[in-house]
Amino acid sequence: MGGPRDLVPPTGVRVSISEGGSQPRAGNAGLAVRRRRAYGYRMTARIFCPLVLAASVFAPCFFARAAADLPRLRVHESGRLLEQADGRPFFWLGDTAWELLHRLTREQIQAYLDKRADQRFNVIQVVALPEINGLTSPNRYGDVPLVDVDPATPNERWFELLDFTVAEAARRGLYVAILPTWGSYAVREEPVLFEHHFLFTPEKAASYGRWLGARYRDRANVIWVLGGDRAPDGYEATWRAMAEGITQGLAPHDPLITYHPRGPGSSAPRLHAEPWLDFNLIQSGHTLDVRPHEMIATDYARTPAKPVINGEPAYEGMPIGFRVENGRFTHRDVRRNAYWSVFAGGAGITYGANEVWMMWSEDIEPVSAKVPPPFLGAEVSWGQALERTGATQMRHLRAR
Repeated sequence: MGGPRDLVPPTGVRVSISEGGSQPRAGNAGLAVRRRRAYGYRMTARIFCPLVLAASVFAPCFFARAAADLPRLRVHESGRLLEQADGRPFFWLGDTAWELLHRLTREQIQAYLDKRADQRFNVIQVVALPEINGLTSPNRYGDVPLVDVDPATPNERWFELLDFTVAEAARRGLYVAILPTWGSYAVREEPVLFEHHFLFTPEKAASYGRWLGARYRDRANVIWVLGGDRAPDGYEATWRAMAEGITQGLAPHDPLITYHPRGPGSSAPRLHAEPWLDFNLIQSGHTLDVRPHEMIATDYARTPAKPVINGEPAYEGMPIGFRVENGRFTHRDVRRNAYWSVFAGGAGITYGANEVWMMWSEDIEPVSAKVPPPFLGAEVSWGQALERTGATQMRHLRAR
């Protein structure tokens, strides 16, 4: 294991993160403030401290709230962070469960949500139309999401499982960040690893968005994430139409909407000025060549001010650069990316584990010869991966 690993974040403050995941220690608070100002991050006590400390203070009562009392989320008037409708700051601590609807039973979903709530996550990221051949490969109940692969005819049984997930998450004090579709289904491209179906024109996107918005109108714990690992370039009209449809369906409530970009990348370059985009997401991605704090700082400096969150840093256990021979990202990498992203001004962070995002288990065959088996270098089942070291340590961003 060795001793503490020293990291130097963008503020110039030396932070020591132990192998066991203890909290960072800043050597000199005054120097830290001066250096932060010098780097232009403006992470003053007015914004950063209330965000993290309030999350620590209110967390116990938050998890005790009944589903009916779970407040909606919105952007704080500062444009720097999220808050609950009752004015309490909200620190986004997300987990990546892209294939949950595709791979898990109801009982497994409950077990997954129990574990992540116990580990103090508060946002679960889920895809309604999953990536891994999700339109034609049935889930555990033999269902696919769309009848005849058409977004105009959603399969009620599939979406009842999403209803179940949203309701069960609310019972545990969890928000669900729903991607209405994986981004590939809204762009024209050649398939790389999985089947590709081009589904969404602006008109179909608007109709599907209205249907989804109306379906979850009364669910306060839903956040909307458009995109899905694709750049919006050239398809802005499609995503704008989907956002407008969700807004119409959700009325009289206001949605909270963001966009998950291709990595490494950000929603901001093409979408920051869009009125429907409430906050930016970056994906710092799965290589060693990207510094997430620099990406956060770039979006933090944009006007008008909007919160920014690293919605997909390197996943724990993921092969570096998607190649097993490069080694794997460890809990040290996870902690580093999390602290760098938050200390640079991020309004939260999303965690990911290699086997959990795809809910991998031994009965799932590798889907492409292009990816070394086991699929994407999976080492253990998704249930075992819930206990990866980094997953047990992310709570320290929310509480002392």
